[in-house]
Amino acid sequence: MIIFYDGNCPLCNHEMQLLKKHDKNNQINLEDLNAADFVNRYPEINVQHAMSILHAKTESGHMIYGLD
Repeated sequence: MIIFYDGNCPLCNHEMQLLKKHDKNNQINLEDLNAADFVNRYPEINVQHAMSILHAKTESGHMIYGLD
């Protein structure tokens, strides 16, 4: 699973790092929406929308919005 998050947000960054710490099987990849090449690598993700509600993408390509 890929979780897209705002790496410039201290709270978001902290929460994602805590989540990753508990990811013992390394099944979660974190992608910073602010990365210079983000739009080139993930053109299907609307950055504005992803900044307002958390987005995730499963291994099968299914999008999940608003994770608990």
